[in-house]
Amino acid sequence: MQVVANSVRPHPPVFHIGPCAVIANLVDRLPEDWTMFSSIRRYTVKQGTVEELTRRVQEGFVPIVRNMPGFRGYYLVNGGPEVLIAISVFDNADGALASNEQAADWVRKNILDTTAGKPEVIVGDVVISEVK
Repeated sequence: MQVVANSVRPHPPVFHIGPCAVIANLVDRLPEDWTMFSSIRRYTVKQGTVEELTRRVQEGFVPIVRNMPGFRGYYLVNGGPEVLIAISVFDNADGALASNEQAADWVRKNILDTTAGKPEVIVGDVVISEVK
């Protein structure tokens, strides 16, 4: 598992998944007591398995991550042919890193045969959060 982390303030983190990069530079605008931490896992999966994997993640992994301390949200994104991107958001780094351990364990036990290689794992401070 490759882990890329950048959570040292005041320097903004840079997240990179394949050709897509998000560069955030608004850290100074955030309140001092505001924190969220995210883990992004990019999985390459075998052809034709995205729909089945989505169902299995919803039924098997989502209940686990939802009950973890500090949980804020979980998103599974169809990243194109044979790519699934999981985004977990927690109150702090401990929760996000623990979710990576839980995810690795769950993948090994439940869907390892449908993945192609190890996931790319990126963790870091959430510097902008906007929801409607």
